[in-house]
Amino acid sequence: MTCRYLVSGAPERGSIIAFADPDGEAQAPEGLRERFEDQWRVIVCESFTAANSSAALAERRGFSPELVGSKDSLEEHPGSQGASDSFGEDAPKPIPEDEAAACRFVMERLLNAPVGAAILYGIGQGARLARAVARELPQCVLALVLDEAPESGAPGGEGPGAAMPAHEALANAGEARSPGAFNTGHTQGSTPTPGATTRAIPLLTGRDIPCLIGETAHDLEAVAAFLEEACPAFPLARPYYESEQALKAFADPEMGRREYRESREFTARNFTAPQLPEGFSLAVEDFNGIECRVMGYEERESSLVFFVVHGGGYMLGEARYEDPRNIDLITDFSSALLADKSCGVITISPEYRLAPEHPFPAGRDDVLTALRETMRRHRGAPLFLMGDSAGAGLVYQALQALEDEELARVSGVLALEPCLNPLLVSASSYDYRDAPVWPRPTAAISWGHYQAGGAQPWQVCPPMGRDRRPFPPIYVAVNTADLLRDEAVSWAWDLVRSGVAVDLHSFAGTVHGWTTVPPTKTWERMKDTIRSFITTCLESANAHAEHRAGESSCPAEQHR
Repeated sequence: MTCRYLVSGAPERGSIIAFADPDGEAQAPEGLRERFEDQWRVIVCESFTAANSSAALAERRGFSPELVGSKDSLEEHPGSQGASDSFGEDAPKPIPEDEAAACRFVMERLLNAPVGAAILYGIGQGARLARAVARELPQCVLALVLDEAPESGAPGGEGPGAAMPAHEALANAGEARSPGAFNTGHTQGSTPTPGATTRAIPLLTGRDIPCLIGETAHDLEAVAAFLEEACPAFPLARPYYESEQALKAFADPEMGRREYRESREFTARNFTAPQLPEGFSLAVEDFNGIECRVMGYEERESSLVFFVVHGGGYMLGEARYEDPRNIDLITDFSSALLADKSCGVITISPEYRLAPEHPFPAGRDDVLTALRETMRRHRGAPLFLMGDSAGAGLVYQALQALEDEELARVSGVLALEPCLNPLLVSASSYDYRDAPVWPRPTAAISWGHYQAGGAQPWQVCPPMGRDRRPFPPIYVAVNTADLLRDEAVSWAWDLVRSGVAVDLHSFAGTVHGWTTVPPTKTWERMKDTIRSFITTCLESANAHAEHRAGESSCPAEQHR
């Protein structure tokens, strides 16, 4: 498949994929991208050829072209005569190569698109490709717009109705997947006029596709009016919410929507400091100029350190809000991870500066300073960095700033529902634009505050690329119904490609901000996976240390 296409705009309302004439005779209407790119991601396929693409692809992959199930090969080889004879009546029927290539093109464009569906726009002969995609992939089509001359319809047809997907034709079982299903039959009622709509075209799958009849008018305002009617609002995702998560996430409709100063005041007013368990100590200490809350057992040796960075979109939160979870971590993990009861877990939570008063790199620098002081004070203890949401983003920013020998001091990283990338271009960032707790408008505002000093996206969230730095093992937890989900998953795979040991976890029905709050059921489940991750990190570190000790005690062995 050879394709020349242009992409512009952002999918604030979704995506429009337009097919012009494959031979280039009918170009996209002038101003198509300019008219819609302020609200839609517009992909205009200007030229499109797919001749022998299956055979060419097979040859590139080392297969014989004769083994490829293209239309031509089915006709030429007796062994493939009548595919249904070999594979049964339900076997997929071959379709023209260019139509199959158009379907593949749409699938590729929708891999990372919001909702996984788009508006299809067929222009001139490109209308045939748009109809083919709608026929083969109805679940991926929000609406179908056809802008074609009457003569481009079905052979022998008259008027635009002959070229349109028809109610009666599509309702007949035998025609749903045949190449001509969108060209046969007739539209109900009188012959349609340019700009008129045929709504709720039923397919056998039970899905409906709205459609615009446009002839060659190139009437973009008629298209815009149709889209306002057919797709008046962004088709938000409808995810599953775990019951406990839903009760908490939707209890306060204003959560995540308050102005940042109001949100700070609201949280401070409603936060209740937990009572320290018996035998616990809490101290506020100076870590080289950064105030840190240090918590642990009073009479136990600090044998495992959690460096915990609070979240809040880089503009909210305080270290003291981590106290309830830190108490839970110390209580559970001291007994679960440390066999010696004279040893215990401690948590260190830095009070970093917040945006917009202190944009990047102020918060990162504070975290980095406190982290380096933590390393100095606790040289012999395993050190785990833990961040939630923006806290995880700050941990990643700090990791990028550490020297290699400093990275070797970090036993592992816990990145919980990480807030990483200011670009906000992932599919989930649109799918969950109106999600509870952390909607897209608030996310955009928070990044604007954090970047107020002029920081660029690649400075805030450096891409991994060819980076092969010795990062420690990283545990990543993502929520299923969270606009931050996809950027975190993508980051996890980037880490994997760079050779980092990554544990990636997701828990059904989770939303931003409530997965990591004790004593929710999801937090208890997450702690089990965190405990396993930490145990693996410690065992691996011990094995590595023993191996190095063995090498140093037998230097002659190294040269055999």
